[in-house]
Amino acid sequence: MISNRIYLPIETTKRELLSRMSFAITGAMKGWEPIFGSKSDFLTKIKYLKSGHYLGKSLQPGNYKNYKYIKSFGNIISIFDEEGLFSFDEQFSNRRVGEKNFELIENYFLWGEENKKELLIRFKSIENKLILAGNQRIELLKKPLINFFLDEGVKIKQKMGNFILVTTKFPKANFIKRHDLQDFVEHQIQKGWLYNDHLIDCAKNALEHEQQNLSRLIEYLIEFSEQNEEETIVVRPHPNEDYSTYENAFKKLKNIKIIKDHDNTNNWIAACKFLIHFNCTTGLEALLLNKRGFNFMPFKNEKVEYKLLKDVSEVIRTKNELININKNFENKIPNYQEKLKKLEQYIYNIGDINFSNVVFDHLKRQTNFGNNLDKFTGPFFTNLLKLRLTVKKLFRDKNVSNFEKKSLQKLKPFNKNEIFGIYQNLLKKFDISDSKLEFKEILPRMYLIKQK
Repeated sequence: MISNRIYLPIETTKRELLSRMSFAITGAMKGWEPIFGSKSDFLTKIKYLKSGHYLGKSLQPGNYKNYKYIKSFGNIISIFDEEGLFSFDEQFSNRRVGEKNFELIENYFLWGEENKKELLIRFKSIENKLILAGNQRIELLKKPLINFFLDEGVKIKQKMGNFILVTTKFPKANFIKRHDLQDFVEHQIQKGWLYNDHLIDCAKNALEHEQQNLSRLIEYLIEFSEQNEEETIVVRPHPNEDYSTYENAFKKLKNIKIIKDHDNTNNWIAACKFLIHFNCTTGLEALLLNKRGFNFMPFKNEKVEYKLLKDVSEVIRTKNELININKNFENKIPNYQEKLKKLEQYIYNIGDINFSNVVFDHLKRQTNFGNNLDKFTGPFFTNLLKLRLTVKKLFRDKNVSNFEKKSLQKLKPFNKNEIFGIYQNLLKKFDISDSKLEFKEILPRMYLIKQK
């Protein structure tokens, strides 16, 4: 039996929502029936849906139980390797992959050649499951979808005026603490991810690198803010960080704005004067949006610095360098074409190759599915589930745990009207008439797109 159903779980709204939705629209136009929603909703509702292709985002050891459960309903599992683009050490990167998971999956879609080479150092027996594809997030930064960010950027700039954007990424040093997570290195050891001295040393070096650069970034921003009161600085913390660190540090500074929305960061990059980041994917996205990005790492440790991000961003090691750049700022990115050329060995779809075409070509080769019918997806059952969610929300403990706090930072609860608005905007960018596709909430907070 074959299936044209595709399941697209989302864990982090600002990073994944647009890429999953644009992938879903592309698939629907080719005759597939994609459904997107939160990962947690899929885990509770997959039993009501017919068998299809479940496209997860990682092979972390802890995912084995979930993937086994999903597969038990006749689904075929493939993986987008979201975390595979950047690496400073092969062993440290490969620790995130649970070898047992390979038993459950058919396809592992990789960013590019470097990603594949690194995996094959440890996992030689699974080469037939490794597929060069790139990532849908790169398709968003090509025409016509890049116009989504450019248009949103215009709206932000009209509201905010000129500003410098700072995207933070210090999840090892600035995480939300909870009873079972007080120290990054100790927690990784307890999970079994740091199983030799080399990995422990890598983790300690990475933690120190974040701690030192976080404190220096805060120090720099305070000093810069006080000396340049006419400049607006927008800080967008990483969703895995503790936002209160920045709220407490900058609460007395009127020209530093902390933005905690769930919008795609590319909207803000498109609107900014320039970007300051730390070892972060936003440096790559700034390059593809033709914005200058500065990788601010005054505390130097090349053992834990991503080579690719140093190649595509301008590395800054001192406060004075950044101050001088702002005083004498030029929009032109130095060595722009050389930087783009370096991406070819890392990102398979950086040029004319289309990520979704590669994925769909491989998915259609799988035919061994189980259940071919949806269950309980009619209006009565859907409304019953919505009522249950409403009641659960009313009686939820008002004291949100730190684990829930982190989850809410990463994933905004889906609102149908908001999602439909984004869907219509994407259709316009694709130049697709809404008469060709159907958009439907098939179960609460889970959305199906298919041809009419």
